[in-house]
Amino acid sequence: MIHAISVMLKTNSLIQGCKNTTIPNSVTSIAQNAFNGCFGLTSVDIPNSVTSIGGSAFYGCGGLTSVNIPNDVSTIESRTFENCNKLKTITLGWGVKYINEKAFSGCSELMDFYCYADKVPNTSWDVFTDSYTEYATLHVRESIMNAIKNATPWNKFKEIVKLDIPKHKLTYLLEGDTYKVYEIEEGMSIIPEPAPNKEGYTFNKWEGLPERMLYEDITVTSSYTINNYKLFYVVDGKTYKSYDVEYGGS
Repeated sequence: MIHAISVMLKTNSLIQGCKNTTIPNSVTSIAQNAFNGCFGLTSVDIPNSVTSIGGSAFYGCGGLTSVNIPNDVSTIESRTFENCNKLKTITLGWGVKYINEKAFSGCSELMDFYCYADKVPNTSWDVFTDSYTEYATLHVRESIMNAIKNATPWNKFKEIVKLDIPKHKLTYLLEGDTYKVYEIEEGMSIIPEPAPNKEGYTFNKWEGLPERMLYEDITVTSSYTINNYKLFYVVDGKTYKSYDVEYGGS
């Protein structure tokens, strides 16, 4: 919260004259109304350290022409970019899941909206009110194109086109040998490979497996641990002796 307050104080002191702003990498949160009414703001560099942006944070920033939302921001709050009437290009990182009321309303010059999410974000019906999306292009992953074409208000865009996103290799090594290899787009959620069964052994988890595909090839590893079983000697219905024996052991 300290970081968010520092951003708000800085912008309030420059509200009429600010033209471009670089937010420090130490900032994790942009406060509600932080840049509200900063009419002269023409560009803002939001670092990847930011994980939350408060409601109306950029409301009425009439000079802002483009904005990039970092990958770790999961929610676009209400009216965050409302009435940014020069905003032509909006890019949402892959982590966005929710977009609330009028978040991009009144962005009347919107031309291109890039959405890198791998699932259609849950969206209020009035997100793009008065933003004339019927003249703009929506860029999305191929994997969600069919779903987003059937989702309001996304299906109101003039055109929905496929993003060209680099792919990288995800390699699973099991006991030092290549088990499986996949090519996955950057930012896609990774569904862990199911644990392979091996009689008499317990599978250890995949080490180094991220939640999403990163910007480079990834190799993850795993192995098995041999199981121990109890050997009971029962005499006249009572346990006489018991031993721990490895699977396959004498």
